[in-house]
Amino acid sequence: MIFGFIRYELGSIDLRGLHHVVFASILQGRPYSFFTDWVDPFLDLFLKPFLYQPVLERYRNAKKTGHPTFLLSSSPDFLVGAIARRLGFDFWQGTEYSIDKEGRICEISTLIDAAAKLQFAKKMAAAKNIAYSDSEEDLPLLEWADEAIVVQPRLGLKFLAKQRNWEVL
Repeated sequence: MIFGFIRYELGSIDLRGLHHVVFASILQGRPYSFFTDWVDPFLDLFLKPFLYQPVLERYRNAKKTGHPTFLLSSSPDFLVGAIARRLGFDFWQGTEYSIDKEGRICEISTLIDAAAKLQFAKKMAAAKNIAYSDSEEDLPLLEWADEAIVVQPRLGLKFLAKQRNWEVL
């Protein structure tokens, strides 16, 4: 699996390829309940250090002013949902998996990629659309938004953000 992640980081496989590597090496055939039962203890230990405060502050301001908020991620739905519930997002969407009759994960049923994120955002659109992303994969979403903000971007996305006058956090 680590080699799949390295290949993704180096650009030799795309997001779909990375998901298939992770699926085959970690998720496939395992009980869905194993992940759902352990997601909260996992987040208790590991979520806080990964929350980027400048984005969290903007999220809280959006909530205070009544803007609908949604968390879109290609990460597994059981993880995205748990994070969204903890932080109080109005809507969320993560990659979904089919479960067999024994309760085991058997396939990726819905991969939340850039196209799915854009489709969801358009469906949920409010008057002013602000998109945050840390990935070049989300360019369609960033380009669609009224305001695009890139978060701790890698060099390629940082360069694009500067070209397009997008805010960089």
